[in-house]
Amino acid sequence: MVQLEDVSYSSNGKEIVSCLNLCLKRGMTYAIVGPSGSGKTTVLMLINGLISPTRGKVIFEGNPIDELDMPTYRSKIPLMFQEPLLIPGNGKQNIMLPFSLESNKERRPDDATIRSKLEECGLDESYLGKEISTFSGGEKQRLSLVRTLLLESKVILLDEPTSALDSRSEREVVKVISKVGQGNLMVYVTHSYQLIEAADEIIVIKDGKITIVTDEMDRSKIDSILELR
Repeated sequence: MVQLEDVSYSSNGKEIVSCLNLCLKRGMTYAIVGPSGSGKTTVLMLINGLISPTRGKVIFEGNPIDELDMPTYRSKIPLMFQEPLLIPGNGKQNIMLPFSLESNKERRPDDATIRSKLEECGLDESYLGKEISTFSGGEKQRLSLVRTLLLESKVILLDEPTSALDSRSEREVVKVISKVGQGNLMVYVTHSYQLIEAADEIIVIKDGKITIVTDEMDRSKIDSILELR
C-alpha cells in the first residue's frame, strides 16, 4: 500500500535517514523503534508528505506521492504527533478541526460516533465542552487520538501515541489502536513494550538506517535497541 524506494532525507547538510526501502501492506501494523534521534519520526513525515525525500520515492497505491494532490493525500494518511496539535477552544472544536477542510467535509462524524470514539479512548462526553487549557498531557493525547481515528482512514500514522499515559490508560489505548489497525495499515513510532508486542512487524532504525525488520523481539533486545541497557 505504501512503499519507500531508496529514500533518503537531508536537512541543513545533514543526512537524517538514508537508503530506506520498505513495503508496508494493508491490514498490517508496524512498530518503528530505535534510539532517540535515529530518524523514526522523519519516516512518518516522509510517508505523510510533510517533507519530501532528498532522494528516492514514496509511493502510495502504485503512485509516487509527489504526483498526487497533497491535501487530498494527507487527508487519507493522518499523522498524529507526540505533541498534539491543538488550538485554543474546547474539546469538540479541536476534534472537528480536520473536518473543516474541503477534502474532509463528507467525512464529518455525527455526535453518536464522536461519543463512541471518546469512550473507546477513555474520555467521556464532558470533554467536548472543556477548554483545552484544562486538559492534562494524557487527556490531550487521547483527544488527538480520537480526532485521528474519526477520520476513519485506511492508513494511520502515530508518533508515540501513549507517551503521556499512565500504565492503565496505556493498556486501554493499545486495545483501541489494535482494534482500529485490523484491516487497515497502521504505522507507529513507540517506546512502549505493549505497542511493540501488538505490532505485526517491528522495524528497527538506527543512525537513519533500517537495521532489522522482524515479527518478534524480546524485551532485553528492545532495551538494547532503545539504548536503555
